[in-house]
Amino acid sequence: MIETKEDINLKLSGMTCANCALKIENKLGNLEGVKSAVVNFANEEATVEYDPNITNYDIMQAAVKDLGYRASLARVELKVVDNLSEENFESLIIEVLNIQGIYDVRGNFKASKLFIGFNELTLDDNGVYSMVKKLGFNIEKSAGTMDLEIVKHKKEMRYRLRIMLISLVFSLIITPISWFVVDSFERNIILLFLALVNFMICGSFFVIGAYKSLKNKSTNMDVLVALGTLTALIYSILTTFLISGKTFYEAMSLIITFLLIGKYLEHKTKGQASEAIKKLIGLQPKTATIIKNGQEIEIPIEEIEVGDVLVV
Repeated sequence: MIETKEDINLKLSGMTCANCALKIENKLGNLEGVKSAVVNFANEEATVEYDPNITNYDIMQAAVKDLGYRASLARVELKVVDNLSEENFESLIIEVLNIQGIYDVRGNFKASKLFIGFNELTLDDNGVYSMVKKLGFNIEKSAGTMDLEIVKHKKEMRYRLRIMLISLVFSLIITPISWFVVDSFERNIILLFLALVNFMICGSFFVIGAYKSLKNKSTNMDVLVALGTLTALIYSILTTFLISGKTFYEAMSLIITFLLIGKYLEHKTKGQASEAIKKLIGLQPKTATIIKNGQEIEIPIEEIEVGDVLVV
């Protein structure tokens, strides 16, 4: 069999530290058929060189998922303007799947939309649009890769903001009680209840990450945070009911709160970079004038192809 190679770009999510990136890189690099894998933690992307005769995107996605993270492709959303029957719509999906560089196509017949996952190293938004249009269908771009990434990022930001604020509220209640209320069994019971709720709602963010990491016989920052907060919680519970000593309910809550604030700010910074790129992309013209058969024709920017003569 002739050895072939292709490169694919994967979008990653769920990483919390550089060690997470290293784990994914090693996992992908050890897959049969993979020649090299490089993970960029800052951009949350992986570039993989592989032999398509041996492995594929689905295997890579499953390998990343097995580690407790998520891998996906760049995506574009297209609107089918033509009034197609359900059978023709399914045929369109199959035809789009056969386009080089497209690995995943999901369709919504009622909304007449195609959700396409593609390899950014082979195609871009405009390339996907152009290739699908060549199939003979009238389509429009509903949302590009950057739009979908920003929507996904904002959804994640809302979740992180929500659990951060919840943890902050609990910490603002627990800390004054711990510092200024005289030590007693009743006080500790109240603190236990508040700390447990905070840990179950907000601390689970780190516990789940720690579980996934330990499941794969590795450690990351989530393991460290979960170990520290669980130790403080368990010791405080023992102090409340069985042994004498000082409780650390407020320390546990404050650790969770401060770390969630850091996680939120980190995610927000990444989102601002994406927004800035989107604004730059928005400055490009929507149409272009080309010379075809000796005449000037105005076409959507997405339909420009290599070899077209542009009027500047």
